[in-house]
Amino acid sequence: QEALALMGCRGTGKLQRFAQIIAGFALALEISTFAAIVGGQFAKAHEKLGRNKPVNWLTRGEINCDFVRSFSGGSLAGREILSLRFPEKRIVENGIIIGLQSRVNQKLTGFITLELQLKSHVADKPEQVYALLKIKPLDTEVVEGLHLMAAQIDPSLADGIFQYRQVLEYRDCHKKELIVYQLLREMGIRCTPGLFGVKTDASREIFIVMQEWLDSRALSIINSENQPGLWKGRTIKSAIRAISEVHQSLGDVSVENIPEFEPWKAAPLYRTFARIIEKEYAGGPLHPLALRLLDLVEDLEPEHEKVSLKKTIVHNDFNPRNVAVRQNGDICIYDWELAMQNFPQRDVVEFLSFVLPENFDA
Repeated sequence: QEALALMGCRGTGKLQRFAQIIAGFALALEISTFAAIVGGQFAKAHEKLGRNKPVNWLTRGEINCDFVRSFSGGSLAGREILSLRFPEKRIVENGIIIGLQSRVNQKLTGFITLELQLKSHVADKPEQVYALLKIKPLDTEVVEGLHLMAAQIDPSLADGIFQYRQVLEYRDCHKKELIVYQLLREMGIRCTPGLFGVKTDASREIFIVMQEWLDSRALSIINSENQPGLWKGRTIKSAIRAISEVHQSLGDVSVENIPEFEPWKAAPLYRTFARIIEKEYAGGPLHPLALRLLDLVEDLEPEHEKVSLKKTIVHNDFNPRNVAVRQNGDICIYDWELAMQNFPQRDVVEFLSFVLPENFDA
C-alpha cells in the first residue's frame, strides 16, 4: 500500500496510471536489453560466467630483470642480463588485435620495449640490446573487442562473431604465436624476429613473447601496407620464398591449437559479411563483384572438397603490415597469432593482392 501511494496509484480511479507505469517499465527494460545486445554487454557477461575468482593479472611493476630471466633461461643469447629499463623514445604501437582487447578491460597487454644491459664476453663494457615484449590478450577478450566493434556496424554481425567464435581464426590467438615462433626456432628458420623467450602462466592469463626489437634504421621496408610501391620484383620474390620455406618446414606438423580453417562452419556469419559488403557497393562499378560473394559463401565446402593440395600451417595474415625487409635483403615475418592449417597458396595470394600494381602484367 505504501509503494502504491508513493507512485500515486493507491485507491480508486488509479488503475490507468498503474498500467502506464508497468508499460513504461517494460518498455525501458526492452530498450535497455537491446542496448546491451548491440553494445556487446551480453557477450561480455557470458564470458565472465564462472569466473568468480579474481585473476592476478600481470602488472608493469613486475617486469624487471628477474622476471625476464625467468623465461629467457637466465640470460639473453648466452649473456647475463645486468639491468633493464623502459626507453621512452622506442615505443611500438600496438597492433589491431591488441587494440580491440583494450576496449574490453584494463589488463596489461600490448607491446613493451625493453632496453637491456648484457654482460659482454669480449669487453668490460656492458652491451646494450633492445627487446620487445608482446603481452597477448586472451582469445575471448579479442572476440569481445570484435563484438563491440561489429555491433556498431550491424547487430547481426556482432552476434555471428560471438556465435561462431570457436571456428574462427581468433580462437587460441594468445597461444598460436608462441607455438609458431618456438617451432620455427627449433627448425632453424630465420625469417622471423629473433626469439628471446616465451612465458605462459594460464592461471594469471599471462602469454608473452619476448623477441628482437626491429629497428627501422636496420630495415629497408616495414609497415608498408599503405605503400605497396615499395615492393619490387626482387623483394616480392624473396618474401614468397621465405613464406614457402615456412610452409614446407611445417607441412607435417600437427598442433592442437592450430586447427584447419573451415569457414563453411560459420557460413551464416560470412553471409552477413557478404550482405554488408553488397550494400556498401550498391550502385557502384564493383557491385556485381560484391554480389558474387553470396554465391561464394554457398560454395565454400563443395569447392574445398575439389582441392587435393596438401595443407600446412599458414600465416593467415600475410601482407605488408606483417612483413619487413632487412637492409641486407633478408625477409622478416611477424605477428603469427592468426595462424591456421590451410592451403599454402592462401598466404601467397594475399601478399600478392597487396603488392602487385593494378592491371599488372603476369
